[in-house]
Amino acid sequence: MVKGDVQVHGDMRVLYVASVLFMVALFLPFCAATFRRAHDAGRSGWWVWIPLYEYVLLFKDSDPSSNQYGDPIPEVGLGLEG
Repeated sequence: MVKGDVQVHGDMRVLYVASVLFMVALFLPFCAATFRRAHDAGRSGWWVWIPLYEYVLLFKDSDPSSNQYGDPIPEVGLGLEG
């Protein structure tokens, strides 16, 4: 064994492969939800590739009127109002 090599045991390799598959499986839905949020704010989906822009979207209100991406989704209450 060459100095500096790390020997990976079988159990750790399975855990590593499972975690990579889990991250890949969640990447596409995460991107879709983030692009949809950008469209709700009236921005193109390409804006999400700017680092930390997701945090700007977190605090930005949605566009209350129709925009080029479609009509706004009507608000649905919980039925707890008076």
